[in-house]
Amino acid sequence: MKEYFLQRRHIRLKLSEVIRDNILALSAVTALICVSANYLTGTMIPGLVEGLAVLTGIFVIKDKRIRLSLSIGVLFILYATAVMGGPSCSGEASFKDEVFSVQRIERRLDLTSRLYLRSREYGRVILNMDMIPEDISTGDILIIDGSVRPPEGPTNPGEFDYEKYLRSMGIGGILYPDDIRVREHSGVISLMEDRIGRYFFSLRVQSAELFGEYKGESGAVFTGDTSLISDKTRREFDITGLSHLLAVSGTHFSGFLMGFPLFADITRMDRKKEIIFQLLLCLFLGSFTGWSGSVTRAAFMSMASCLCRDPLSGMSLAVLVIGASDPYLLVSRGFLMSFSCGLSVRFLGPRLRAFFEEKKVPGAITAVFVPVLAGRAGMLPFCLFTGARTGFFTIPILWAGSFLASCACVFYIPSVILSLLFGDIFILPAKLSLVALLRFVSLSTDLIGGSPESAPYILPFAFLVLMILAGKDRIRRSLLRMLPLILALSIALETTEQLQKPLVTLVFIDVGQGDSCLITDGDISILIDGGRYEYGRTVSSVLDYYLIDKVDIAVMSHIDEDHSGGIRYLYEEGRIERVYTPAEDKAPCPSGDLGY
Repeated sequence: MKEYFLQRRHIRLKLSEVIRDNILALSAVTALICVSANYLTGTMIPGLVEGLAVLTGIFVIKDKRIRLSLSIGVLFILYATAVMGGPSCSGEASFKDEVFSVQRIERRLDLTSRLYLRSREYGRVILNMDMIPEDISTGDILIIDGSVRPPEGPTNPGEFDYEKYLRSMGIGGILYPDDIRVREHSGVISLMEDRIGRYFFSLRVQSAELFGEYKGESGAVFTGDTSLISDKTRREFDITGLSHLLAVSGTHFSGFLMGFPLFADITRMDRKKEIIFQLLLCLFLGSFTGWSGSVTRAAFMSMASCLCRDPLSGMSLAVLVIGASDPYLLVSRGFLMSFSCGLSVRFLGPRLRAFFEEKKVPGAITAVFVPVLAGRAGMLPFCLFTGARTGFFTIPILWAGSFLASCACVFYIPSVILSLLFGDIFILPAKLSLVALLRFVSLSTDLIGGSPESAPYILPFAFLVLMILAGKDRIRRSLLRMLPLILALSIALETTEQLQKPLVTLVFIDVGQGDSCLITDGDISILIDGGRYEYGRTVSSVLDYYLIDKVDIAVMSHIDEDHSGGIRYLYEEGRIERVYTPAEDKAPCPSGDLGY
């Protein structure tokens, strides 16, 4: 019993020491708990309860540094509950002369735009437009006649959950306007911000044009703009689990900034100048790539790591700054993955490095692979919660793909600047790196297996991580004895999954008024009808979910548009081997291998 209380006292003292050394850590943890509680429940009550609990702790705890940290946490709780506890769209509604403020404008390479608006009645809403009128800018007050509707969730397996995506940003509805009028223009600062945004957007367009036929892919990989990327390329990134590379993240910023230490050494910058220069560089990269949610997260985390000497304080500062810019960013999947990745590099990295040194692995290999291995280990839990496919080659593909993306980002900024100044020839390094990444992703699609419902391959890898984390040899030996049991359990899970597979899978796909049915036994797939042409992408997502690259046989019951349109879309995308139609009808497909 005495030993138990001594252990508790030791843990308590150790925790107090960590908080004193990293004053922002407790505030960051409080911020994450507060925002998560508000997001999951949709009410202010959990946040207010946490605020009272933390406020009570301020008067109980005598340590001044801890009290300061808790005070920061209370302020953050009050701010987050005010932002996240506002009004929201609860159902379809029509309105007239409703007042909306323009919070952010997102411009895309296909020349469409997305406006993020807010009103007192409906909270945050989103408006998709083909072209933004020149007289509308960030900060403007608009008078709108129209309607707002809640986003629809997925109705088919493998379909993108647009409702969940918008909800994670605090957006409760989609705006359908009949008339838009500007009541009040923004101030000078917002007007300058809008002009800067337009200028950097023109730079992004010019930069994408330098890549020629790979214009859409360059915009997606380097700036996170997927508006011009083909469905085939998007599908390959989704299947291989590398879709996070199509949104600017820490992987991109680490590549963009990789050459900065070398530049700082050559110019012999002191610490103060180095910090200022890197902060300006992060601000430039954020403006150039559009300040989307993922860009904001990556930029602030890079700036925080630059300002703070120890990684934990840097990550904690990033949490507070990102949460202050938009509390909803703290519950986004991208932020949680990045934060988990950073924590894993911070705590698992040194153990991995010691493990490699113990095995006498060369230092150059250790320096390259330890951050990648540690980071991917931190992201591993998300493979279970995000429906990522798992298989024997999944983890090597994730590592290699992220490495290639970082290498491409290293060349991107210098290549673009030199090409815009002196000629297109200087874009070759970035273009060749991008092509290498795209070819790798394309070739890797055939190696991916498994299913989103189970992850038997994760168990041995997670167990290996635990063994590396175990500091004492006695604990490590105990875990090693359990390894055969873990392997046997993994094999049993995989075997059970294979034995329980149905002989034939029949899926009725929701394609609106039309009809569509998929039949597959794992080897042969048959698609009967495909709905309208615009639903072809929906059917394509279902095929991806069941790992069907090409449908062997597509059958049209008749050639009416609500039955044949989706099949025509898939045929144009090269996802159908043969099409069968009634003898009296003509197949509405391009010339090719058609059956009658």
